[in-house]
Formats: sequence, C-alpha cells, structure tokens
Amino acid sequence: MNAARNSSGARTGSMMLLKRAIPALLLLAHAALQAAPDGIVQLKAVLPTRPVFRGEMFAVDLQIHFLANRDRRIDFNELRNHPPRARTEGIRFLINRPYFSESRGSIGGRPVAIYHYKRAAVATRTGKLELEFNTELLVQDFTGGIPKKIKYELASGPIPLDVRPLPVEGRPAHFTGAVGQFELIVQAEKQRVRVNNPVELMATLQGTGALDTVPMPAPDNGWEGFRVDRLTPRLSVGTIDLEAMTAHSTKQYRVNLLPLQAGASGIPPLLFSFFNPSTRQYQELTSARLPLVVHGDAPVESTVPESAVNMTAEPESEPEKPYAQWPHPGPLAAPAPPLLTQTWFLAAQSLPMAAWLIALTWRKRRDYYDARPRLVRRLRVEKVLRKAAPRLEKLAQGDNAAEFYAQATGLLRERIGERLDIPAGGITEAVLRDEWSERLPREAAQKLDAFFATANAVRFGAGTRSIPETAPTQLREILSALDQLETPVDDV
Repeated sequence: MNAARNSSGARTGSMMLLKRAIPALLLLAHAALQAAPDGIVQLKAVLPTRPVFRGEMFAVDLQIHFLANRDRRIDFNELRNHPPRARTEGIRFLINRPYFSESRGSIGGRPVAIYHYKRAAVATRTGKLELEFNTELLVQDFTGGIPKKIKYELASGPIPLDVRPLPVEGRPAHFTGAVGQFELIVQAEKQRVRVNNPVELMATLQGTGALDTVPMPAPDNGWEGFRVDRLTPRLSVGTIDLEAMTAHSTKQYRVNLLPLQAGASGIPPLLFSFFNPSTRQYQELTSARLPLVVHGDAPVESTVPESAVNMTAEPESEPEKPYAQWPHPGPLAAPAPPLLTQTWFLAAQSLPMAAWLIALTWRKRRDYYDARPRLVRRLRVEKVLRKAAPRLEKLAQGDNAAEFYAQATGLLRERIGERLDIPAGGITEAVLRDEWSERLPREAAQKLDAFFATANAVRFGAGTRSIPETAPTQLREILSALDQLETPVDDV
C-alpha cells in the first residue's frame, strides 16, 4: 500500500512539473522562431566609443549583415531606397543621403555580405544616450523554386553614446554654438559708395563642422552708422572624408549695408567664435576692418507745413461734358455673330473631351499591361532579341569572341527566364538541368549545354579566343527551339 501510494504521488508530482514546464518551453520556442530571421539579415550600428560634445560632428556607420545564399538575395535598389533611420531622438544627420558601400565578412565560417551606410551626424542632447536605428527590407526567397518576398523589420537595439555639454568656462559672449574648426573670410563689393546707397558685404565661413544653424557673424558694437537692408545665407557641403565621415562645409552670407553718413568710416570687423573639440577650447576669429569711403549728402527729410496738413477743402470737380451721339455708329458698333456659330469656339469646347478620351485610352492601356506582367516581359525580351541580332552579327564578323559570347549568354538567360517565369539572374546550371530535362528536346538541350560550355571557356580564358563559324547558326537554332516552348500565360 505504501509503495502504491508513493508511486502515485511521484506520478502526480511529475505531471505538475510538466504542466509548469510547458509554458516555459512554448516561450522558448516562440523566441527561437522570432530570432531565426535575425540570422539571415541583421542591422548593426557603429558609433564613436569616445565621448563627443554636443554639436560636434562624428561618423555613424549603419551596417546590414546579410547571410549570402543562392536561394535568397536583396535587390540593390531595395537597399539604396531604404537606408536605416534613427528610431530615437538625440542626433541629427548632416548628409541627407548616406554613402553606400559593400564589403564581405564571415560569421562562424559562413560568408556574410555587409552593406554600409556612412553618414555624418551631430548630437543634439547631452548625457548617456541610448540610440536605436531601424529599417525595413524585402528579401527575395527562391526556396522550393517558388519566388516570394519576405519583409524583415530590422532594429539595432540600444547603442550607448556619451554626449558631454560644452564647457561654460571661457565661453565668449557672442558664441552661437558652432563646434569644429573654421575660418572666416570677409569681402566687400566696393570701397566707395554714396550715402544711403547699398554696398554688398559677403562673409564666408568654411571648415569642418555643422554650419546649418549658425547665424551670420556680427560686429562687436553692431552695425553702427549703417542700416542693414537684406540678409541671404546659403549653405553648401563640399568635400567628404569617407573614412572619418567629416564634411567640409561652406556657408556664405550676403548682406546689403546702407551707410547713413558721409566720410571714411569703413566697415567694422566681424567676430566669430567656435569651440574646437580637438583642443577643447573656445577660439575667436576677427576679420579685418574693410575700407569704405562714403561721399555725398544725406537726404534731408522735407517737412510738411501745418497749414497744408489742416487743409480739408475738396478740389473743384470738372464740369460735365455734353453727351455726343455719333450719327453713324460704323462697323464696330454692329453686333457680333453668336459664339455657337464660331468655328474656334466649337473647337475649344471639344478640346476637354478629346483630352479626356486620350487620358482614358492611355489609362486602359496601362491597366491592361499592368495586369499582364508576363506579356510585358515577353514583349520586352522579343524587342531585345530583335535589336541584338545585327549587333551579334557584327561581333561574329569581327571575331570578337569575348563580347559575342557575353551578349549571347545574356540573351539566352533572358529568353530562358521568360519561358520559366523566373528572374534571368537566378538561372544556374542546376536550374537548367532540373527545368529543361523534360521540356526541351534532347538535341536542343545538348546544343544549349555545348553553347554555354564554349561561352564559359572563352569568357574565362580556358578556350580559344576565336568564334567558330557555326556559333551564330547554333545560337539561332537554340533561340528557335526556345520559341517553340509553351509561353507563360497571365492569370487575368
């Protein structure tokens, strides 16, 4: 009895443990399924490990790691059109479009393609930031022979960045927030001007750093003796250091100054201060005083007498002229014919209807072809084959073997891809063996294999560099055999 009671108790305890363990196992399985796509494509970000100052330019390298496989690939247009973006606040990018490049790497002995998005950024907040980046990508999957697109939402996870505030000690009174290394160039349009006539002053700031939010440098005591008419800033980004991702920017300010008094006054010097992150100190730049000779007299404001201001008498009105009636109105006074009888009026009314019919026809034609992508591809391939035929004949006559076989194999891949309804870039020898074993006649399949073998030998240097006399004829026979195959039909 005791033994039976102990065995039943053990079974009850094991069942309770199993019930408790099932939810944990389900959570682990769900996490594994969610983490499985991360092994195919991942998003990583490389930020500076050193502390940076607020407003300082630094490089950001956003990387997409893609596990290379013949059954999966990413379109380059998809990569260029979906660059990673900042998910959290704290930085802003200075270059609108990142610099895109590609490299190779490996993870666990498996080849990995790394796509880099290099940008220059500026920190807008201070403190210990946790930055995150995300993007969306479509991966083309050919597993099982059926092409499909899989959407991946990638996130980099929190990445630390230490942003320090600018020091208060030694900060000039006219500091406007520029961080980097700059130089100031000031030029005047002319050195001699009349009173109250404009003279254009051009101030140029250039250097390594962010200048998009920096205002124009001003004199220490303001524009004394001048009136500012118009200010026009213009920012341009010049050379880019791709290694450090630092931009050499140039910002030009144009302002019109109107002198108020005559004399050799001169344009006062401009002051500009910035923080140099290399020396961690504030630096000040002062331009030279530009000579300016102002001649002429200042315009005297005329005073209106009080008697003229108080005058309220209305001016005398002119006497009315008598109405004169012409005895004969002439041809201009004759009534015009109705518009409905005018040819130009009827033609103008028909223009909107004609434009509507043209737009409707164009829209119907576009909808027709949009619903039939296989037909569009077949028409495009046939057009390419027609245009390439005379070019291949010239290459064969000129005995240019490498160019002839390169273009010929490209045309064959386009025609085979159109007949199989798969991308031309995804056609390999395994695809040819699997797909053409039953569809293509044996003689045509042997000619196709022989032609590809000859083309590979010529293109990669293993065979002769001359074109056999039968090569153009063999190419035409292969294309003719491919034309006899069943054409893919659109499901409409």
